[in-house]
Amino acid sequence: MEKIKKADEDWKKELTDEQFQVARKKGTERAFTGQYWDNHEKGTYRCVCCGNELFSSDTKFDSGTGWPSFWAPVAEENVETEDDNSLFMRRTEAMCGKCDAHLGHVFEDGPKPTNLRYCINSASLKFDKAKWSHSMNEPAFQDQGSVLHCHGCGADNDKGLQIKSFWDGDEAVATWQAQPHHCGGKREMLNGGIIASLIDCHSLNLAIAHAYRSEQRKIGSEPRIGYVTANLNVAYLKPALMDEPVELRARIMKLDGQKAWVNCTLSAGGETRATGEVLGIRVSWE
Repeated sequence: MEKIKKADEDWKKELTDEQFQVARKKGTERAFTGQYWDNHEKGTYRCVCCGNELFSSDTKFDSGTGWPSFWAPVAEENVETEDDNSLFMRRTEAMCGKCDAHLGHVFEDGPKPTNLRYCINSASLKFDKAKWSHSMNEPAFQDQGSVLHCHGCGADNDKGLQIKSFWDGDEAVATWQAQPHHCGGKREMLNGGIIASLIDCHSLNLAIAHAYRSEQRKIGSEPRIGYVTANLNVAYLKPALMDEPVELRARIMKLDGQKAWVNCTLSAGGETRATGEVLGIRVSWE
């Protein structure tokens, strides 16, 4: 990769004072103050100095440190590292591979599959928000064998809800259309129990798919991974109508051992109709 080199006077003309102090003078912003530490949107994080692609939202995770954290760059050559012995500490500095901008530091306490935590300053980044789109070239989790025997999403249950969940970054999305027998109370309203089943099944399918992805295995491969519901909380915000397709969007909020906490929203007509919090427990299907 060809390097970009500029004098400090030139960088000062292009950057804010904070960006210059952090990216060009190896400064550090205060924790929980940066623009992106709590950003959950999908997209690409670029170098604030030269625009080089550095990190994807797909590898961003909540480290609890107050700085944006990633478990891998978009490509090894895009983020360089070197020893940093400043401040009487031994650390590994992360720098832009194209312009040598200071990004932050790398630690060996991150999540799988790399076990790395790229702790990055927001001031060194600029974010390009992605347009929402999930790949239909890849089969749904259920069609890959995430769950076989289930009322809501089992691939072998033609009487079930037939939910089809797909990756959208590190979230899972699904669209679903109610049938006449899914009504509740009134013919034009979607049954509340159906809504709960949709949220439950979609959320657990995300937990299963995420576990396979973390182990770098194909969904449905042996030994099989499963999740069962330990707790489900659903908030019904507004009735969902039978003739409106619904969209489900789930995101893993926390992982702790065999437990996975997943948040899920159910929307229709551009409005959120229900939200759910699911606690799943990992099990092995023999």
